[in-house]
Amino acid sequence: MTQLELVAEVGGEAARLAWIYVEGLLTLTELVNVLGERKAMLIHQYVSDCAV
Repeated sequence: MTQLELVAEVGGEAARLAWIYVEGLLTLTELVNVLGERKAMLIHQYVSDCAV
């Protein structure tokens, strides 16, 4: 998944939170509480795929 695909899938505001999550300022639990499980898991999967 590309950054553009992620933004298309979760929306611009959620993508901003994704970068905060990437920087380590939000935990996955906090991300789930803010965005809901579906969007948070998409972001988590994107981050995991990029880390490899």
